[in-house]
Amino acid sequence: MPADNRIDLSTRVVYSRAWGIVTNEDLADNRVALSRDPAFAPDLAQLYDCTGVTEVKVTSEALLRLALTSPFAPTARRAIAVSSEVAFGLARMYAQLSGREEVIQVFRDRPSAVQWLDSAGG
Repeated sequence: MPADNRIDLSTRVVYSRAWGIVTNEDLADNRVALSRDPAFAPDLAQLYDCTGVTEVKVTSEALLRLALTSPFAPTARRAIAVSSEVAFGLARMYAQLSGREEVIQVFRDRPSAVQWLDSAGG
């Protein structure tokens, strides 16, 4: 899975993006890269755009590991944009496993995710 992160300190948002085939390893590697970015801070908001994902090969065990080891603060607002039913279900599962459903929201398109983040001041 190609993936990248861009941190915009002026808006205090991490713009993450994934496309193609998503695997457990890819998600873990992208998480490590973000955590190591010197501009990253746990209280930043995140927009994770997964609308370009074509196939999901992620296990519930991997989602649980990711949810329990998030580098984001418990109050950091995070929006996940998806374009498939499978990705929607997995993103919702991630939010539930993290115990942060009030600050992690899943959207079926990027504009709705952006609007939700903007409604809280990013």
